Amino acid sequence: MKKSLFALAAATAFTGLAQAQSSVTVYGVFDMGYLGSSTIQRAPGIGGAAASATNSINTLSQQVGGIAGGGQSTSRLGFRGVEDIGGGLSAFFTLEAAINESANGIISTSSTGNRLAFVGLGKKGLGTVQAGINYTPMFEEVGVTDAGAQNNVGGNVIHDRAGGIGSTSNNSGASTTGITRSGMSTNDSYMVRASNSAVFKTERISGVQLKAMVIQAGMDSNAQSGTSGVYTGNSNNSGYGASLSFNGINNLYVTAAYSTVLNTGTAGVGSFAPGYNGGGINVGTLARDNQQYYAASYDFGKVQGYLQYVSRNVVSELASSNYVKRTAQQIGVRSQATPTVLLWASVGQGKINPNGSGITPAKFTGYQVGSQYNLSKRTNLYAIAGGSNTSNSANGAYAAAPTTVSTTAAPYSANQISYAVGVRHTF
Repeated sequence: MKKSLFALAAATAFTGLAQAQSSVTVYGVFDMGYLGSSTIQRAPGIGGAAASATNSINTLSQQVGGIAGGGQSTSRLGFRGVEDIGGGLSAFFTLEAAINESANGIISTSSTGNRLAFVGLGKKGLGTVQAGINYTPMFEEVGVTDAGAQNNVGGNVIHDRAGGIGSTSNNSGASTTGITRSGMSTNDSYMVRASNSAVFKTERISGVQLKAMVIQAGMDSNAQSGTSGVYTGNSNNSGYGASLSFNGINNLYVTAAYSTVLNTGTAGVGSFAPGYNGGGINVGTLARDNQQYYAASYDFGKVQGYLQYVSRNVVSELASSNYVKRTAQQIGVRSQATPTVLLWASVGQGKINPNGSGITPAKFTGYQVGSQYNLSKRTNLYAIAGGSNTSNSANGAYAAAPTTVSTTAAPYSANQISYAVGVRHTF
């Protein structure tokens, strides 16, 4: 009898919770396929410090590939809910985790700390405010104005990604060590998410929408991969960002976004790796990270055209002559060729200027083509290929003292071709 009463009480409690919550949705993406890349890197003494004193040209080549996830979209599992409080006011939340496949074939979900996790309030006619781990306004605006829809294959100079997966299958040259990714890195051009952040979004009025973000006590620019440009939250980071977009003219969308973050943590936390260099450039223990994005898209009917520009400049607050700056511009097209076939292409170029004695600015180009075949509203096949070329790149690292700089290798060139074919299911 006691067990029956306990079960009835538990069921009643859960029923009450369900009634209090207007709606809870389970959603996600599962993306699997074959990812591959081929990289060639050439430089004097690329095999190591001992060889760097020679004048010989060494070559490192790498071909990688394997069955993996995330070719078109990062796999994820999420929960979102909305409650109607009344009077035009609503409460909402999103809690999301990445789905990863390890090298030994184990599928696992990560902690929610590397995906979206926020709670907020909305007011009809005004907008929403939310706090937690949020996409930055800049990331959301790139998503609207990128022909490749921020996929994970290389060749896009705005949403920059390194291609391929798996272990090295071939090396040649002075050493089997020292090879780095070519052309693109992983989101070195702008912040993707911000932890310890609050975001306010207005409703779109007369075609205009404003998004504003405040960051305090910690920030992660790319928690998804945990690579270059990461602010771990172990330091006192603060910043803000905003975007302004307009779609009040038929078929035209224009946007501008800006963000800045001040890092006051330990040496290395504020480092910024330009992607072409084995080592990052650390502009000191007090560094400001400034980012800008401008873009426009126009719908011609069967084809949509895109123009994009991005700039990221990390500057030492102690010595403004110490900085590393990356700029890139790109044009793209996207077409719903048939009701089931989507095609896109983009081409871009840019440069990285790490200021300092003996460091040569790097120049790069990139291109990408892709296709998507819709099997249903939720399932599609995809094939994406991209390439990047880098010239005049050099390893360089600012020391903890912000007025000194050292170079660790002569300028080198690098080329990479990457591709992915697979299937993506959304739910």
